[in-house]
Amino acid sequence: MEAPLTEDIFQDYDEALLEVIAIGSEWNQPYSCEEWGTTFGLTYPVLDDVSNIYGLFGTGYIPHNIVIGGDGEVLLSESGFNQTMIINSINQGIENLVIDTDGDGIFDDSDNCIDGYNPNQVDTDSDEIGDVCDACNNLIWTGGDVNGDEDITLVDILILVDIILGDNNSQCGYEAGNVNGDGVMNILDVITLVQFVMGGNQQQAIQFLESVLDTDSYTKLFPESFLVYPNPTNKNVNIEGNGYVRVYDTVGRLITDMQVINLYNWNTADIPTGIYYLVSEYDRRKITILK
Repeated sequence: MEAPLTEDIFQDYDEALLEVIAIGSEWNQPYSCEEWGTTFGLTYPVLDDVSNIYGLFGTGYIPHNIVIGGDGEVLLSESGFNQTMIINSINQGIENLVIDTDGDGIFDDSDNCIDGYNPNQVDTDSDEIGDVCDACNNLIWTGGDVNGDEDITLVDILILVDIILGDNNSQCGYEAGNVNGDGVMNILDVITLVQFVMGGNQQQAIQFLESVLDTDSYTKLFPESFLVYPNPTNKNVNIEGNGYVRVYDTVGRLITDMQVINLYNWNTADIPTGIYYLVSEYDRRKITILK
């Protein structure tokens, strides 16, 4: 009974995770060593126990099952055949298994390239990705240089916009696109890059993007995150949303700022007639004040 059931267990696991070896002695009762394999269709090896491996574990009863973890620890040594106990022990061993997928002598939990043979672990740009796996040399693909030409220009701004909007799938450009270093690539990286290339403050950066991007791209890049009304106005302005909002004039001077929680009423009594821009972390709204 045990032989075919053990074969079923063997077939349920990847050979890289589980080895099954059978040992026996006192053959021909009724099967020879070879016949144990052929009779029950076993694909794992059946060994003649000439060196008394059974004596290391057995207690005088057969069958006897042993599960040994990848580190050599005996996880199970039991007479009889408790299939549930055997499977649980195998799963425990696999869970704690230290694996070297690429066979380079460096275990996966320390390997800087799990799928590429690199025993020397060379990492030229020190980004913790081995050269064998690293398509992007970060000594060239630095933050903001999203086209990898070793020069940060307007072209990089436009490519970064395309990457964020999904119109460019450059892996290296994506790595270089996290300009502000927060681990997330979004509109804030575009604004930071514009300020680096063109100078100016956040409002001027957004105004520049509005002038160089088509309407569809600009709208996708700056989805509405707050509402402003009435607009135009001659007195108070209601701002609906949540977050920190700055107000700039048309030349980029900061007029005031405010923390908006759900609804904020901005009194514009002391603000002269003109066009102003309300800028949040991700959004910008133009408002006209008429006196």
